[in-house]
Amino acid sequence: MKKIECACNFLMDKDAQGYIDLSDLDLTSCHFKGDVISKVSFLSSNLQHVTFECKEIGDCNFTTAIVDNVIFRCRRLHNVIFIKASGECVDFSKNILDTVDFSQSQLTQSNFRECQIRNSNFDNCYLYASHFTRAEFLSAKEISFIKSNMTAVMFDHVRISTGNFKDCITEQLELTIDYSDIFWNEDHDGYINNIIKMIDTLPDNAMILKSVLAVKTGDAIKDS
Repeated sequence: MKKIECACNFLMDKDAQGYIDLSDLDLTSCHFKGDVISKVSFLSSNLQHVTFECKEIGDCNFTTAIVDNVIFRCRRLHNVIFIKASGECVDFSKNILDTVDFSQSQLTQSNFRECQIRNSNFDNCYLYASHFTRAEFLSAKEISFIKSNMTAVMFDHVRISTGNFKDCITEQLELTIDYSDIFWNEDHDGYINNIIKMIDTLPDNAMILKSVLAVKTGDAIKDS
């Protein structure tokens, strides 16, 4: 793996598909800064302690990258792939995660606080002790965590109405849902039914979890 001391200039040669290839490189502690970081492949690169500081990251590939302590100081990640990426303490906080594929990744103790998450996939992930505090899951289709290890994950005061936790490991997982926007939702019945369907996908060992879902709109809906 080739070591690069600094990589912040995206005026590099591109391949035939228009991608900048930064695959299989040691980019430890690099600082990537710009308006938009687009069409870059970080396939299997070492990105430990890297900072991305930009308005948007789009059409980038982090498949099998090492991402320990990476900080994403961005407004939006769009059409980004993290399949089989691995690392701990990754900071995505306050980003819009739009069409991001985290499937089969290992992102332990990572920070998704106050993210807006749309059309993204968390299937078969290992998310031990990660935090989604006040995250908003805004997809029309369900957010999928199928077969993920969610041990000690915090979903604290999240806004979520669709989701699939089938075959997850949910020991010590905490989930509270913020229902404060229910009165602004024209389809009340559909909104409630989607939440009930989501809760029903939780495994049997999550029954305690189901009982702590707090209702914040009076008698509008019953405790699950």
